[in-house]
Amino acid sequence: MDDVILDIYTTFDGEYILTGITDSNDGDVYGNHSDTSFLTLDIWILRLGTTSAISEMIRNQGQGLYPNPAKKYIYVPSHFLNYPNISLNLFNVSGSLICKKSVSGEDDAKIDISNLDEGLYLYTLSTSDGLIQNGKLVIIP
Repeated sequence: MDDVILDIYTTFDGEYILTGITDSNDGDVYGNHSDTSFLTLDIWILRLGTTSAISEMIRNQGQGLYPNPAKKYIYVPSHFLNYPNISLNLFNVSGSLICKKSVSGEDDAKIDISNLDEGLYLYTLSTSDGLIQNGKLVIIP
């Protein structure tokens, strides 16, 4: 087993806390720090946050990806398309990048997600200058 995310929590200020376990022996965790007579897994907590300036920008952006939950397509609202070089990144709950798309146009940008498995995903919308918005996306069958 590698790292496993057990839970994702949203904090009151829109950031995320992830909890998980690992028994990794491939060098990315040095030693097992658990009481080996009882438990052979390390427990970890990770906080994913934004700076206050970026948080303020996110609050001012309004609606994110829609529909949410989604089946075959999602849309990036046109108010995001005022930014140059928009990039959408979708991550699974383990933190692996699943999909990366460049977004442009004047109307809401349509993105095909029909090839993705159902479940919870985290997303970021960003430009070369930084993060515009992050959030959760649920894909249903």
